[in-house]
Amino acid sequence: MKKMALIAVLMLLAACNGAISPSGERGNIPQIDISPPKPLPEPPRYEPPPTAPEEYYQAEDIEVKAYDSTIIPSQIRVAKGDVVELTITTVESRTRFTLEDYGIDVELIPGKAVEITFTADAPGKFNYKTSTGARGELIVE
Repeated sequence: MKKMALIAVLMLLAACNGAISPSGERGNIPQIDISPPKPLPEPPRYEPPPTAPEEYYQAEDIEVKAYDSTIIPSQIRVAKGDVVELTITTVESRTRFTLEDYGIDVELIPGKAVEITFTADAPGKFNYKTSTGARGELIVE
C-alpha cells in the first residue's frame, strides 16, 4: 500500500511539472495584452437639413418656388408703389399660396406656374405662406 501511495504522489508531482493551458495542452501560459482599448472614432457631426438661403429679391418681377416646408425666396423687398409680379410654382405637392394683407389666396399645382400681380401700396412687413407650412416675408419700403 505504501508503494501505491508513493507512486501516486510521484505521478502527481510529475503532472504538476508543466503548466496546463485552457485547451488542455502542457506548456507556457500565453501572455494576455491588457493595454487600454483604442479610443472610439469620432461620431459623425450633425448637419441640419438644407433650408432656404437668407436672401431676398429687390425686384418687381419675381419667381417664387414653393416646397412643402420652404419658400424661395424667403424674403421679398420692394418699394412702395411698385407693381409686383409674382410667378409662383410649387415643386412637391398641391398647396395654397396666401398673402392675406393683399387679398391673395391661390391654389398651386406642382409644375404649373401661377402669375399674381398687385401694387405694393402700403409700407410694412407682410407674411406670405403656403398651406403646407412654408413661410416668407414681403417688405414694402
